[in-house]
Amino acid sequence: MILADTDYIGPSNFPPYTAHDGTPPFLSAYTDAVEASGRSYDVYDVDAMGAAPDHLGVLGHYDAVIWYTANDLLSRVAGQPGGTGAETQANTMMLQVRAYLNEGGRLLYTGRHAGWQFANAFDYNPVSTPPLCDAVDLEANDGCLFLSDDFLQYWLGAYLFVEDGGTDRGDPETTDDDTAFPVAGTDVPFAGATSSPWTIDQAFAAGRDATTQSFITTSSILKTDTYPQFTSTAPAEWVTGIVGPYEPHSPTHYVYSQRADVRYQRLMNTFTVAPGEDQLSFFISYDTEPNWDFVFVEAHTVGQDDWVTLPVTGITSSDTGESCPEGWFELHPWLERYQGADCSGAGWNATSGRSPGWEEWEVDLSSFGNADVEVSISYAQDWATQGLGVWIDDIDAPGTAANTDFEASGMAGWTVGDPTELGSDINPLDWILTTDVGFTEGAMTSMDPPDADFRTLYFGFGFENVVGTDERNEMNGPGARLPDLVGTWVGSAGGADPTVRRRWARGELNPHVLADTGT
Repeated sequence: MILADTDYIGPSNFPPYTAHDGTPPFLSAYTDAVEASGRSYDVYDVDAMGAAPDHLGVLGHYDAVIWYTANDLLSRVAGQPGGTGAETQANTMMLQVRAYLNEGGRLLYTGRHAGWQFANAFDYNPVSTPPLCDAVDLEANDGCLFLSDDFLQYWLGAYLFVEDGGTDRGDPETTDDDTAFPVAGTDVPFAGATSSPWTIDQAFAAGRDATTQSFITTSSILKTDTYPQFTSTAPAEWVTGIVGPYEPHSPTHYVYSQRADVRYQRLMNTFTVAPGEDQLSFFISYDTEPNWDFVFVEAHTVGQDDWVTLPVTGITSSDTGESCPEGWFELHPWLERYQGADCSGAGWNATSGRSPGWEEWEVDLSSFGNADVEVSISYAQDWATQGLGVWIDDIDAPGTAANTDFEASGMAGWTVGDPTELGSDINPLDWILTTDVGFTEGAMTSMDPPDADFRTLYFGFGFENVVGTDERNEMNGPGARLPDLVGTWVGSAGGADPTVRRRWARGELNPHVLADTGT
């Protein structure tokens, strides 16, 4: 079943669709690929039908479903204005597909913005649309609820949704030249695909942020030895040319913040600053709650109370975000000296959100002159919600004693500060020296749980935007591995590619999916 959920009658498509003939945009990319794979198909046009397909009456009759959303950013009824959330059908679609998977279905979920409305928890009326939600005043008593990302996490294997994770920003001052990085197969079912890496021609609406997604797999957070029912992988990754953001920068160790709320973490050392020895540099990768949790560098002259935060050109700013006006000085009173009681940020230099992989921070300490200086690489978190955390590697400090790659030199005098000295509570978790913590990020995720029959693939881009008919056909056909997990190709076990044959021999594939009959 090709489930065309493109919302071509709705107002929230980016880029906007060009004139069409009343059929779903980009449908031929899917029909051509399925036909090339030797399968038959039916098309369910959600806009034309005016309702989500029933999981038993419709979806349950098919071995596999390709659910594609094309350019649809936010599912809305015709004429629905901004500031009113999503339509009821956004949630109904998810529930019907989820019920189909619970009966052992196979799913490919793809689209330029597929899953964005769930990851961003847009509100919707659970009864009907209209009436509309008030998405501006979230405390309005309008009977609306929030879309949940549980479907992405526990059925699609995408525990964290990283917006723009596959976007090549080009000129950072504008979004008009944004493009998508290539995608390369890295795991079953796409490892070894002959046409990999694939070019993704996914241009973006001028003046609007891109939404090429990457995902942190659910198994990165809920480890398979404890949670085998959520076994997930990343079959492909964006080819960014940047060292993996959650792997050690070099070679096998780094310092990691771990994940918890209400913390003021300080990684500290003291060294002598002198002319020619007045620069601190280190590599940092971070994923923090945007505008609420912050990463920054503090320093003071030993023996003096002249603490400041130090700028990093092009990275830090004086923006105090949302946590300061919400009152986080009750958690971290020390920060008031930097951010100001009015949250003006006069003495504040920090950053928040997600780094584009590993960044090199260069910090100028020359203002301290000839002095012993204590420095802290700091990470402050608010009451709730956290990102993946912060990683530090390859520190080059004034002198040589504090230089370390966290390998043979170990911590090289870098110590974990005590937040209670600043008026904050004890950190429930703090900086640790560790090897790779095992977070996997991909341009796709796949769920392949050993104790359930369903199988899913989730693309952080639109399949229709893969350049080349042959390339799309290989991605969806017997030559390249989509059938291994989703089952959109049906062939005999003996005729399948070697990966499929091995999994068939181990009893890992449902015989119904590989039978020579059925649709």
